[in-house]
Amino acid sequence: SSVLVDGMRFDASIGPRGSSYAMGSETELVRRLLRSGHQAWHVRDAVVEHFIRREQMDKAWVLNRAIRFGRGQYRLAMTDGGRTRVKTWWGTPRHLIRQLAQEYVAILAAASSGDARRLFRARWDLNYVRGAIIEARSALDSMRAESREGSNDSTSARHQGRPD
Repeated sequence: SSVLVDGMRFDASIGPRGSSYAMGSETELVRRLLRSGHQAWHVRDAVVEHFIRREQMDKAWVLNRAIRFGRGQYRLAMTDGGRTRVKTWWGTPRHLIRQLAQEYVAILAAASSGDARRLFRARWDLNYVRGAIIEARSALDSMRAESREGSNDSTSARHQGRPD
């Protein structure tokens, strides 16, 4: 059967939308297809072309891509059965705050080394963690909103049929 006939589509909440989004729509779709019993394979001779705009070669653009990549990787980890209950500080998973601190230390070390490539990589890693934090906070906000809506629904259900 065709995956399109089966209703398989890209997750519209992942992928390019403005300048701030979670990357990983292709990965998410392939993972979902595999979970539903479909198979994927590698075609060595396949040719894929990507158009790279001039601004995509700019360091600032690449560092912003790290944020989007971090968001996407965090979201994919959650859909693959990642931790649903995490301890947080200020609405951010503790493990990400620890990782953020480690990345700041790495930036200081890279900056003091004078190695521009090492510093750029450290900045990429920091932005990746920043993206994961953005996605984690967004997920936590969504869960809280759903929880509030659920409690409002149950409250209104208890009052249905009761005379005012």
